[in-house]
This record gives sequence, structure tokens and C-alpha cells, in this order.
Amino acid sequence: MTVVVAFAVAVLMLILGFVFMIGAVASARHRAGSAADLSALAAAASWPWGAEIACDQALWVVERMGMRLDECRMNGQAVHVLVTATVSGLGRITARAVAGPVVADESG
Repeated sequence: MTVVVAFAVAVLMLILGFVFMIGAVASARHRAGSAADLSALAAAASWPWGAEIACDQALWVVERMGMRLDECRMNGQAVHVLVTATVSGLGRITARAVAGPVVADESG
């Protein structure tokens, strides 16, 4: 009976470990997406002062959120960013975002 209980506890611990791992990955994905969105918005708000200042704003936001800004580029008034979050022992998760002005559609 002791062996069966020990085996059941080991299986439950393994399942719990997988649940925590899935939770950590999901949380990192949401945080990376939020960091990408917020940094793109910060950069888009600063585009009149040039790409360097806009990307500095994006970097500031991403660093405060504990992530890494891998790419920041301007395409006219639109800003494209790529953010990477690291999940301890599991790897990296990346997120992309684009922000810029909305072009009004005059046809309708």
C-alpha cells in the first residue's frame, strides 16, 4: 500500500509541475505581448522627434517590464517592435507589435 501511495504522490507532483510550467509559459506570453504593445505605443507617441528617440522610449518601457527589445524600426509613422521574454529553464518567448496613426477611410 505504501508503494501505491508513493507512486500516486509522484504522479500528482508531476502533473502539478506541468500545470505550473504551462502557467509560467502563458504568463510570459501575456507579459511579452503587453510589453510589445506598450513599447510600440510609446514609440509611436514619440515619432515626431525621430526614430532614435522613439526607439529609446520603446526600450525604456521594455526594460522596465524586465524584457529585451530585439527590434525597433520606423516605417513612416508606424513603429514595429519585437520583444523577447525569458522563461526560467524553458526558453524564450517573442512578441511583435505595430503602432501608428489610423488612416481615415474617406470612402464610407
